[in-house]
Amino acid sequence: MKKNQIRTRSRRKTPWDGVPADELDSFEIFLRREYHEHYSVHHVSISETDEAQLLNSFEIRTCHLCGSTRIRKDGFTKSRLQRYYCNDCRQNFVITTGTIFDSHKLPISEWIEFCIDVFGYGSTSLTSKANKNSITTSNYWLNKLFLLLKDYSDSIIVKGKIQIDETYYRKRNDELKRTKEGKQFRGLSRNQECIYTACDENGIVYARANGTGKPSQKRCWESLGTHIGSGSLMIHDKERAHRVLVRNLNLKEKVYDASRLKDLSDKRNPMNQINQVHNQMQKFLDSHPGFNRKHLQDYINLFMFITNPPDDLLEKIRLILEMGLTKPISLRYRKLYQHK
Repeated sequence: MKKNQIRTRSRRKTPWDGVPADELDSFEIFLRREYHEHYSVHHVSISETDEAQLLNSFEIRTCHLCGSTRIRKDGFTKSRLQRYYCNDCRQNFVITTGTIFDSHKLPISEWIEFCIDVFGYGSTSLTSKANKNSITTSNYWLNKLFLLLKDYSDSIIVKGKIQIDETYYRKRNDELKRTKEGKQFRGLSRNQECIYTACDENGIVYARANGTGKPSQKRCWESLGTHIGSGSLMIHDKERAHRVLVRNLNLKEKVYDASRLKDLSDKRNPMNQINQVHNQMQKFLDSHPGFNRKHLQDYINLFMFITNPPDDLLEKIRLILEMGLTKPISLRYRKLYQHK
């Protein structure tokens, strides 16, 4: 095997594949049959689903390769998917061309179970086992979600009665910066990623990771300045970095001493809403152990999508599938896993 080549155990196989039935006991025969049947349910071919009927119902007006409107229908693929021909670039394409579903081998319906697991704080390892996919496939799909949600938070604005605070997330052990003596820096050091967070009375959450250590007015404004409605009532602790928001956005404010809130119950704590957001964010990030912190904002974007309306799980999945079919974003498996 070549150096750095990815190799994972197939979810298709059982320990008894290829063994004659007369050499197996009744439990082994039963388990092999049931496992293969369960695997086949999760890995039906695209032609066996109603996927083509769904995708053919979308109206295509422009070429997915060059954007030209001079297109025409040009028969069907083997999967009964409508094929189009562009008179300008002279190329054939289908609805999934140039999207995250481009050249997909598993049915799009597989994304339903994948999203259910991920939106329920399932790790890629757990998701791959539950859906009987390889870990590389689950990670590949997770990165596709990151691409779809890259600009998700751009239009989020919290307004009215809002709460502001920061939370911190520790760097991975192999990313930690240490003193000359090899000891870790203590407190809110360069080893703690600072996440600026805001939420409002309508349940809208916005969060942005921006640097390490204690917050500054500059980074606070960069993170939250364009995502807070002018004139809102801001509830926060005595963090000085928040002053820039009050000044620039003409905010009303209600300030609490954080040290006096520690022993209050959730019901009595005026900062409980933002505290709960931080608790849920911590649980979500912890459900993906060992991820590279350079992807921290990607995970935060996914957390915001999970947390924000719509509340119904299937409505969220519908939004994801619609994004996947309409956004001109694609990611090749080999490109994700290519090695230098």
